[in-house]
Amino acid sequence: MKTAFKTGIFLLWLTSYSAWADNLVATADRTRISINETLNLTLSYDDQVDSRQIDFSALQQDFEILNNSTSSQVSIINGRQDVSTTWNLVLLPRRVGAAIIPSFQIEGNFSEAVSIEVSEAAAAGARSQPISVELMVNKDSIAVMEQLLITVRLIASSQVSNLSGDSLSIEGAETTLLNQSQFSEVVNGATWQINEWTYAVFANEATTLEIPGQLFSGIIGSTTRSIFDSFGGRGQRTLARSPEASVEVTAAPIGQYWFPASEVRIEEDWPDASAASDYRVGEPITRNISIVAFGQKPETIPPLPEIADESFKIYADQPELISQTTAEHLAGVRSESAAIVPTRAGELRLPEIRIPWWDVEEMLWKEAVLPSQTLNILEAESSASLAPPENFTPATVDVTPVQGEADSSVSLWIWTTAAFALLSLVLALLLVRRPKQEVAVENREPNNSGEQKAWSALTRKLKSGTAKEKRTALEHWCRKAWPDSSKPPMQLLASMLSAEAAEELSELEQSIYGASGSEASQQDHLLSDLKQLRKNKDAKSEAGSALPPLNPI
Repeated sequence: MKTAFKTGIFLLWLTSYSAWADNLVATADRTRISINETLNLTLSYDDQVDSRQIDFSALQQDFEILNNSTSSQVSIINGRQDVSTTWNLVLLPRRVGAAIIPSFQIEGNFSEAVSIEVSEAAAAGARSQPISVELMVNKDSIAVMEQLLITVRLIASSQVSNLSGDSLSIEGAETTLLNQSQFSEVVNGATWQINEWTYAVFANEATTLEIPGQLFSGIIGSTTRSIFDSFGGRGQRTLARSPEASVEVTAAPIGQYWFPASEVRIEEDWPDASAASDYRVGEPITRNISIVAFGQKPETIPPLPEIADESFKIYADQPELISQTTAEHLAGVRSESAAIVPTRAGELRLPEIRIPWWDVEEMLWKEAVLPSQTLNILEAESSASLAPPENFTPATVDVTPVQGEADSSVSLWIWTTAAFALLSLVLALLLVRRPKQEVAVENREPNNSGEQKAWSALTRKLKSGTAKEKRTALEHWCRKAWPDSSKPPMQLLASMLSAEAAEELSELEQSIYGASGSEASQQDHLLSDLKQLRKNKDAKSEAGSALPPLNPI
């Protein structure tokens, strides 16, 4: 049955089938059983009392009490002593239909009643063997990432002890143990012990999911132990294997994020909740949003859609992924927390949030919706504190100087202005009379930084550029390397290269302007000569003559 719990209550209910008051808790290990199966009931009270204070007579209306044991526990944590009393009962239903575990009372504290559904007895199966294993699958086919429930039931006679077996593992699927329970079953006057495991299985891809048989074992015979038999009896070992099964897994539909579940809800929480008038510009508001998906892993839950608005900024934390289990579901929770910082006063509207999901029970698309929220944002407190109070009149100060002081201030201002004017005139004369030779030297001084960048670009283009890009890079580097040369860049280079390099330079020119239009071959000699030219140029002194060509003419 689908309910609308808040997220916090939902997480508490996931841990057990429990109903509680202040400190008296009744817990049933199962809420659906058959007429010939037993039920384990635990009643806990957080104080030490006489076990006879609880009256179980009302319980016998729907159940037969097969066993009743009581225990007390004392624990000391950080100097604090805690005492509790626990009753453990084994119940057998008296009839098919709805049964009630009634409310119990101790010292004015009441437990909640628990509803139990009792069905007809299931087929007894093969009870001729000391142990047997049953396998139940809730669906014959599923979609990718849809939850599949598999129940493995180990049935053993009362003479079998030391039961053991393998855990369920399926290739190509993720398996999570949801619940493990132990109870008894009475068939034809004989009592059988039942161990039951329920798994949630998620297939990762479209395929045929093969569920292998699980091997279990036990010992028939004496259960007494001796110093020679530390494992509990020298009886005969017996084995049983669960049946195999297969489930078809279909592919997920294309075109939409695939999010299958049996129910999805969106909940929100405002830890800093207060009157809307307390929200102010610049002050962060914490908002927690949780997406709860029954029958799905938290990793599959999609993230919340991004919200962009000029009236506020959002600073989100890392999402928290939580897995919870019941006897029938793996429930995933994706919790996202964010700080909302208003940037202007007025109404701040947070849009509604919609998460599409596939309902595996009704076989149709649905949407989980979180309604929009409107917050009232006031001006920041700092703005109000800096504003002048009403009826504020600034004080006036008489700043009329004395006659002597006025004359002194005027004289100082005149002399200061004259000094700055004279200094400016001297600097202007110095700039005008700078030697022309000095300016010329500055203009001729090569820009090492520019030459270095041009050289780097040239080496890259010679290795992978087109013919036009290579020629452009050559001209640019040549101008940076010899800024005072009056010769055209390509003519200057040709006069300084070796025969092989000059031939490659000529081929480069022909590939650009020739009729064939073909690309020139690699310029290995050209690059080698250019490196040598650059090395010689860097090594020459400032007073030296022009760089001699590698191939003198």
